[in-house]
Amino acid sequence: MITLGAILAVIVAASPALFAVAGETPKDLKCGNVDTAAKRDVMRGTFDTWKREGNCTTPAQTCRRHWCLNTSAFYICNDDDKEFTIECKHIADYASIIAKQCCTKPYTESKGISGEMSTEEGWSIFVAYGNCKHGRDADRPGPAPDPYNGKCESEN
Repeated sequence: MITLGAILAVIVAASPALFAVAGETPKDLKCGNVDTAAKRDVMRGTFDTWKREGNCTTPAQTCRRHWCLNTSAFYICNDDDKEFTIECKHIADYASIIAKQCCTKPYTESKGISGEMSTEEGWSIFVAYGNCKHGRDADRPGPAPDPYNGKCESEN
């Protein structure tokens, strides 16, 4: 039986090649800078988003939620003056890097995860808390004094 963890490991291992194909240049990774998503939901979201066909578009000057489950979401924030389009599966590539490198304490010790990966092309992807009942463009990821899904904690 193949687990979501095994699938996530394959996605993470393939990510650098996929970035090169997509023409995106990861620039900066920030961990724990926004309210947390739930680690279990993020694993599911990475799998669901990776197998999604087609493109995902984010309007200019907008943060758009492209995936949401319970209280966990993937956002693309586009600070550019024109809309941005990416193959949906590449959102999973970025989310998997955040999942692998941020909030690295084991799930039994820390259930929250959050992070942002920005690109040289002027947009960022966030793994963060999301209210799935709000509209896709209603919220922008931000910090929270008492993270809903637990703190982002790393082993280092």
